[in-house]
Amino acid sequence: MEGNIADLKSLVGFAQKNQTFIILDDAHALGVISIRGSIEFHELTNDDIPVLINPLGKAIGIMGAFVSGSRDYMEYLVQKARSYKYTTSLSPPIACAIAKSIRIIQQEKWRQEKL
Repeated sequence: MEGNIADLKSLVGFAQKNQTFIILDDAHALGVISIRGSIEFHELTNDDIPVLINPLGKAIGIMGAFVSGSRDYMEYLVQKARSYKYTTSLSPPIACAIAKSIRIIQQEKWRQEKL
């Protein structure tokens, strides 16, 4: 929130060395430090960060969030995350607003540069 950027490559190396993995909450990076957030900014891959959480209320400016990852991780969340069982999908107007916000971030790169 204050402009600090974690040394994510070192953290990934540490996690791999210790046979663990990183779950990244990228709330303050998506659309800010790059269009796709920390993974793109640090030139990492989805294999480096197997679970990614992106709240949509920061740079996207709407509401909600998404979690992405491998099929196995996502299936685990579906089966084990109690809070998931009681959630509902986003309404169509909110989904359209999210899509429009993402298009603006992609097309108007000057916003990132100014920030």
